Parts: sequence; C-alpha cells; structure tokens
Amino acid sequence: MSNTPLKFALITGANSGIGLHLAKSLFASGNFSSIVLACRDEKKANLAIEEIKKSVKDVKEMTTNLNYLQLDLSSKTSVEQFVKNFCQVCPRNCLNLLVNNAGIMGHPYQLSPDGVEIHYATNHLGHFLLTNLLLKNCIPGFVRGTQLGRHTNYFLRTLATPLIWFFSKNLDQGISTLLYCINSPYSELESGKLYKNCMVKELPGLEVIMHELVSNELFDMAEKLTDYRPISIETGILAGANGSARIQIGSTDVLLSVKAELNTTTDPILSNRLKFFVDLSANASPKFAGRGGQEQAEEWAKTLYAAYDNDYIMVESMKRLLLAPPLHYWTLYVDAIVLQHDGNIMDALSLGVKAALFDTQICNVIVRPADEGKFLIDLPDEISTWKLDVTSAPLIVAVTRIGNQSVFDLDLSEELCSNNTLYVGIKQGENEEDNSESLITCIKKVGGGAVEIDSMIEMLEKATHIARNLNFGLMNKLKNDEGLKEKRTNFPSIF
Repeated sequence: MSNTPLKFALITGANSGIGLHLAKSLFASGNFSSIVLACRDEKKANLAIEEIKKSVKDVKEMTTNLNYLQLDLSSKTSVEQFVKNFCQVCPRNCLNLLVNNAGIMGHPYQLSPDGVEIHYATNHLGHFLLTNLLLKNCIPGFVRGTQLGRHTNYFLRTLATPLIWFFSKNLDQGISTLLYCINSPYSELESGKLYKNCMVKELPGLEVIMHELVSNELFDMAEKLTDYRPISIETGILAGANGSARIQIGSTDVLLSVKAELNTTTDPILSNRLKFFVDLSANASPKFAGRGGQEQAEEWAKTLYAAYDNDYIMVESMKRLLLAPPLHYWTLYVDAIVLQHDGNIMDALSLGVKAALFDTQICNVIVRPADEGKFLIDLPDEISTWKLDVTSAPLIVAVTRIGNQSVFDLDLSEELCSNNTLYVGIKQGENEEDNSESLITCIKKVGGGAVEIDSMIEMLEKATHIARNLNFGLMNKLKNDEGLKEKRTNFPSIF
C-alpha cells in the first residue's frame, strides 16, 4: 500500500488486544489522516484513544486523527447505521485500510438481535455485511493478547492460558503480518491468499478443496441473510412498446412491456388503468410445466393488482391517465414473461414493473368538448410524450421465515423447502430516512404453515426496510441512466 496515499484506516474491535496494538502502530507511523475505532462500548473506546495517544512521545506533533464510531457486529441494523455514520466522516474512496479484527469466543449461547447465533452473527455475518458495504476486505488472525475468550468459563480459561501463552504470539508478533500487508506495494501481494508470518501460507491440495467448499457455503449462507443476489436492470429494449424492462436477480430472468391504449368507461377506478398479465416461458422451469405454471402466473398477477389497486398509489400521475372524466382514459397493459425461474419471482416482477413504468412514454393528446357532453380526442400538431412519476410506486418483497430468521431472495431450491412466505407490497415516500412515509399496500401469505404474530411483525419490518433500500437504489440508477443509449446497469442492494 506504500504506492498509494494512505488516508483512512478502520479497525473493528480496536479498544483492546491486537486491534488496540495495531491502532497504536498505525498512529505512530503517521501514514493515515484518520484512524477510526469501531467498537461497541464508547467508554472503552475513549480509554483506548487516550492510551494510543500516550503511546507516542510527541503526540502534539501528530497529524493523525483518532475517532470512535459505535458498532455492534451482532446487529445488522447497527452495521448499516455504522456505515452511514462512517461515510459522513470519510470522503468517498478515502478508506485505504479495513481490519476486521473484532470477535468473540466462548460466549454463552445467545441469539443476536436478528435471531442468529451470537458467534456466527458477530464473527462472520457482521464483518461480511460490513465488508460488502464498504467494498473492502482484510483478514485478522488469532494471537495472544486478544480478548476473544473473555466469555469463556473462568476454570477452562485458567487451564488454557499457559498453553496459549506458550504456542501463540505476543502482540508485536501478532501484528507483524498485518503491518507487512499494509506497508507492502500491491504488486508484491497476492490477492485472495492467506498470509502467515509475513508470507503466503500454501495449503495442501485436499485442504484447499475443503477450504473452498466451506468458504463458498459460508458465503452463500451469509449472502442470504444480508443481501440479494446480483441484480441487473435494462430498460428501453422493446421498440414496439411504450415502455419495457428486463430484470435479472441471480438466474431469475423476467421481461416486461407496457402498452398504453385509450379506452372509455363510466367507472374510472385505479384498477381500470393498470392491467397486469404474467406468463411463464416453456423453458422457465420444469416445476411449472402445464397448468401449474399458468395458475402460479395468475397468482403473481393478482398480487401485483393488490399492490397497485390503491388510491394512495401515484395519485398525481394517475390523474393524468384520466383524460375526460368519467369517459376517456389511458389503460396501461403491463405484460411480463418469466424467461428463467430460479426463485424470488415476486421481487423481480415488482422491480421490473416499476422500471418498465418509469420507461413508459405516453402520448400527449388534446381533449375537446363535443355535443351532448361528449369529448373528442385529437393529436397535437407536434407529437410529444410524458412519463409517469413512479417514485412512490410500490415494491413487493417476499420474506420467508426459516427457524428464528426472516430471510429473503431465496432461489428456487430454497423456496421448495420453505412453507411460510409473505408477499408485502410497500409504497415508499420521498424521504429515504423517514420510515413513517412507508405504506403497506398489500400482504399476501403463501404456503401452508402458520405464522405467529411476533414473527409476522418482524417479517413486515424487514420487508419495509428492504423495500426502502431497493426503491432508492432502483430509482437512483434509473434516473442516472435516463437518456443514455446504453441503459444496462447493475446496482447493489443497500443493507
């Protein structure tokens, strides 16, 4: 890293042990403009900051700032809030070092605030989510001087201490490999390798295979609990439609089109202005071959109707669809075809509908009064179009209860093993930070299992949180890409 400017360093669990010792070394080096200590306890963090300052003789001459930000790795909400707070103090692209040092060991059995076993939540999921959100990754080691075993039974800890002291490293030895990786040029390091004693540790062939299998399984499991599979959105791909979109979530692939037609009616309710049709490609999935696929497609279409059939949805935009009340109005026919089904179709459909409606262009027309209270619809001399404002259009999130956990974005094989899923339609407001603006427009339960009231409340809260992040991520990308010839884009989920 010596070839690049060193600015911000972030160390989790930096109030004791190896994290504190590393912070002292980095502070003394003066290579960073700021070192952020991510800790659970503010009092311990402030004491650590004082200890770090005292470890340097001429502290007044140091230009490195020491900052504390609260972080509880066992809580998904805490990790997400930490990243928001960190981004406020760290300029974009200025995080040069992330050390995932915090961890616990020997803690009595306990579930995290998200219902996950406390060791797995703290040592793996928390850092997994933090790293993905910050798009950085460093791997700490086990050394003497950490407080990993502070929750271990006192008698066992007393017996183990002499062995740990004999076989493990002291703090200076413990941070030596970290400092080696921090200070070495990128060209001298091998990405994705395990470093031990300042060199790459080569694993035996069988151990490499087992390591990859376990790593992949842990990664997939963590991804299910913290984020969506990769999401790809493409708009404006069908020339004959008023609007179109194609969305992919993992291997799930859905194509949508919107066709606007003028109609007349005496019942100008919202459901008359949006028509949803869903079909399954013959090759989408063998699970839905024949009649079963058609019935499932009809259920998906009904869920879209339920989410959008509400007078609070897109009120101002929908008013423009009604040309001469109560007779003439635009009908938007939204057709979706599932090209490939690998789970989470409902989320893909709702994202695709919103993207296709965003892309939809509707022709401006002139309404002239005629005899007997009727109206004439004409085209202006210069053809022009207008677009719907779909910012607050609902998204539908599928949340499934597995054990004590509420998970999302299941693939097809995982869906086949679940029996408690809620489809939750949620309309978002203009303010990303204000949860009070969220409005649940529909709730639909699928599967035969019962859902307890506490579990349902948790699932609804998670769905609301996910929908808010998806909505703002989607809208930002659609608006940024609007007008570009190449509209294909990938956007990350924001948990």
